[in-house]
Amino acid sequence: MTEERGQLHLLTHLTRIALGLDLADARAAGQADAAARARAAVIAVDDALAEQEAEAAAVGVDLPIVTLASRFELDGASVRLLVAAAVPGLDVDLAMRWQVHAGGDEPERRVHQLIELLALDEGDGPCLLGLLAADGPLRRGDLVELVTGPGWAREAPLLQRRVYVPGCIVAALRGEEGFDSDLAGVATRVGPDQVVATARREPALDAALADGRRPLVVVGAAGVGKATAVAAAAARLGRQVVLAELSLIVGPHGASPEPALRSLRALTREARRLGDVLVLRVEDGLTTAPVQVQRAVLDLAGVGGAVLITRSADLARRLRAPEVIELAGPDADEQRDLWRRHLGPAGLGLDLDAVVARCPLPAGEIREAAQLALGRARGRGELGRAGLEQAARDRLRHRLGEVASVVTTSLTWADLVVRDEVRARLREIVAAVEHRALVLDGWGFGAILPYGRAVSALLAGPPGTGKTMAASLIAQELGLELFRIDLSKIVSKWLGETEKNLGLVFDEAERVGAVLLFDEADALFARRTEVKSSNDRTANLQVNFLLQRLEQHPGVVLLTTNARTGIDEAFLRRLRYRIEFSAPDAAERELLWRSMIPARAPLSTDVDLTEVAERYELAGGHIKNAVVRAAFMAAERGGEIDHDTLVRAAALEWTELGNLPT
Repeated sequence: MTEERGQLHLLTHLTRIALGLDLADARAAGQADAAARARAAVIAVDDALAEQEAEAAAVGVDLPIVTLASRFELDGASVRLLVAAAVPGLDVDLAMRWQVHAGGDEPERRVHQLIELLALDEGDGPCLLGLLAADGPLRRGDLVELVTGPGWAREAPLLQRRVYVPGCIVAALRGEEGFDSDLAGVATRVGPDQVVATARREPALDAALADGRRPLVVVGAAGVGKATAVAAAAARLGRQVVLAELSLIVGPHGASPEPALRSLRALTREARRLGDVLVLRVEDGLTTAPVQVQRAVLDLAGVGGAVLITRSADLARRLRAPEVIELAGPDADEQRDLWRRHLGPAGLGLDLDAVVARCPLPAGEIREAAQLALGRARGRGELGRAGLEQAARDRLRHRLGEVASVVTTSLTWADLVVRDEVRARLREIVAAVEHRALVLDGWGFGAILPYGRAVSALLAGPPGTGKTMAASLIAQELGLELFRIDLSKIVSKWLGETEKNLGLVFDEAERVGAVLLFDEADALFARRTEVKSSNDRTANLQVNFLLQRLEQHPGVVLLTTNARTGIDEAFLRRLRYRIEFSAPDAAERELLWRSMIPARAPLSTDVDLTEVAERYELAGGHIKNAVVRAAFMAAERGGEIDHDTLVRAAALEWTELGNLPT
């Protein structure tokens, strides 16, 4: 019955157009009586249309043309003009008759022909012409396009321009709800049945979407589920989502802006036509887009019509939307529930809390990692915690390799020669990560932490005292990758590039659960200074940016420095742990000498490591250099590593550090 009502309503609109042709023919022939009868018939059809619409509304039936008019805020005159312009795609016979009447061979009608058809009285022309103004509802909504004929200039007289109606709008007038196939390459339509269930409901997002066309930007780390959250909120309102990628819309760098602008307009129109929410990912496409496209995206953010999603808080601010909603990743309980949901019965009995503690992941990555682990388990016949953790790491693809290098170690805690209190403080860091969910979420201590959830530590002390080794052992104990940041690839002379690179580091580390190591951190976390030049201002901005990101970061951040006094005091306050590594005393140096010489090395019986350790006050890193140096000396002469060789190597290391010979 609903479809039949819609077809009857469209047929009645087409009947009105046919009667309009009768009226135009009668007027052209000077037949006043015939013109009067045709005019009366048109008015009667208008009454019939109003009656059909009232009856449909009374029984809760949505007529396709009425629905389209409502979504684009069209009045009756605009609807009649739109249907008339769409006749070539609605009724072939009527289109042929009109073409004969017009005396041309063009499928589209010209503006003056539409006005001739629709004007009941002489005074109707200017009003109808106004409906096709650039700021009118038909062109503002991209429901019609005015084109010129062959030989005409781009800005031909308005009355002589042809009126083209896009195929998706013609389909909507016919009652077809399918997604515009022309947009398939840049967007997809996501229905409620495709939305992944999430543990968290975002009330602010629900309210923003319920408000209709409120400008909105959603920001969150990669993989946190921004698009899923919007789709879920839309589904609760009974709406679907049109999800588009700006990078696909923009195309190759430097391409003409016109195709991208057309696609943006078409996407906005299509989402509005379907009553959907347009969701546009903007992170990878905005900075490379032509300036005209950037302005169009900024307009979408500023006046509504789309939900823009990005992982960059800086980009969100640049979009200048009146409302920005920041989505956090799932907490430990939610991650555990997501693992349990995606693993099903296979996850029963597994220590999922340990998996979450070692491999914190956003919702989408948990789903993919669970599927990967289940697939592998089918081949091996078992699913264990180690398999889940491995699947989580293998599933992730990160860009940290662009600005950092992986630090691994084959050593153990027994190889680390430090004072007992330093070792205890290092173990405290490991415990803080392993029990973070219990203490912060379960016991509620997360609410009182002033500087976020990061487990951050400064390892300060002279060179070679084991700071980097300690960092690698912490990551090894936690089962996480350790990435040492390459400052040469982070710091840039170009304004804003350093912050952009740092943003990438923190975003990717959060996404993959990696431990960050800022070696020689005083080069990046230096004290802020009084602004005396643009360089001072830029450096202070970078420090402020780092402070903000350190507060927001939920992972593990380790800093090493040889000079703690060079670190900005605000950073020191935000660091959870500050551990001092001191130079080893003679007994510790002897332990270091012994631990550095492998059991298989040909060590002479005359070696007195106690004497070497007391004579040369070297730190662990320099002792390692001296041992390796002595080994090569012995190999070169074809003998053992004897006492004199060790002393010679230690002396060279000592003097190369700027010390006087002993």
